[in-house]
Amino acid sequence: MSQSRRDFGQVKRRAGRPGYYVVFHAEGREIMRNAGPTRAHATRKLAAIESLLAEGAGLDETLGRIFNEVTGSTLTLREAAPMFLEAVGPRLKPSTHKGHSDKFDFMLRESWGGKNLSAVTSADLEKWCDARLKAGTSGASMNRYLSVLSTFFKWAERRSLVEGNPVRRIPRFSEAGRERQLYLEPAEVRALVNAAEDWFKPFLVVAVSTGARRGELLGLTWGAVDLSRRSLVIVAKTAKTSRAREIPLTPDAHAVLSNLRATSPAPLDETTSPILRQRDGRPLTGEAVKRALKRAVRGAGDAIPAEKRGHIGTHVLRHTTGTLLAMKGTPILDISRVLGHSDVRVTARHYAHAHPSNALRAIQGLSEVLNLSPGSDGATESKAV
Repeated sequence: MSQSRRDFGQVKRRAGRPGYYVVFHAEGREIMRNAGPTRAHATRKLAAIESLLAEGAGLDETLGRIFNEVTGSTLTLREAAPMFLEAVGPRLKPSTHKGHSDKFDFMLRESWGGKNLSAVTSADLEKWCDARLKAGTSGASMNRYLSVLSTFFKWAERRSLVEGNPVRRIPRFSEAGRERQLYLEPAEVRALVNAAEDWFKPFLVVAVSTGARRGELLGLTWGAVDLSRRSLVIVAKTAKTSRAREIPLTPDAHAVLSNLRATSPAPLDETTSPILRQRDGRPLTGEAVKRALKRAVRGAGDAIPAEKRGHIGTHVLRHTTGTLLAMKGTPILDISRVLGHSDVRVTARHYAHAHPSNALRAIQGLSEVLNLSPGSDGATESKAV
């Protein structure tokens, strides 16, 4: 049976730019190339490619004859990035996809963003990394950028857009010290909540009381809250790890949510209508949270140390929850379940030694067990051995 043109390949419009590209399959791979300013140009090229391959021409020969290529793709990074984001979109959570998109928006301002994919080198990327680090970007943030770029180039390799991944040759930056993240003391949390606008107080109380991520809180609905059982469920759809988890409610969180339930209009749909809202009743958004949190920090004044004020975001609230739980002696596995970490090792890295006094208590406990003070029974027994 002969293969239809549709089965062989497709003509697609280039995202955000004039012109079209072709996508076709050959030698077990998906190939993508710029193909001209009009759909007619691209369709003729696709037909020519199919004809040459059917006549027995190799893939490299075909690409050379149709696109005047020796190796590599004629797509630039700026042109290919939207294609990548479109291709991976269905497999990513919306927040992750937006994060990838934001990173590309930032990276593609660089000169290497306008290069053909095959011309982007490790040296280009290393020079950019050095400049960003000198500008104050952390090694951890650079690793996130490189991770997205590496995923992009792997995607491009599978489609024969490039012959290698330049990110592979760039060593990742040290993230030593990341476990020493900022957190708020209990008195600082109270000052922050007291300084917040009334409509924003519920967000802060529930955030610090549950350790939930910002996106999880923005997606919280009454269908996920059981006030009688004093618990709420972070549903898989909003969870970063795509796994649901149940979190018990503290008395503070229970009181805040009970008051909201009693004073808010009945939602049209308890499974989709967000609980946390802005002053005007609209659903709370990430930008609204950022602005309200900044105002609350300013309002708290000297109750929060100056060195902390400029760095308090929603993740600090989450880290505060984990840190205070650790300081109270909560088992690491339980902290991991509350915070919804994908791996308990992540929790251990951040919270196993969340407070210096933990180390002091551990050493004091060791001393009590060993009992090696001069004149003690333990010291005598040690000498006898």
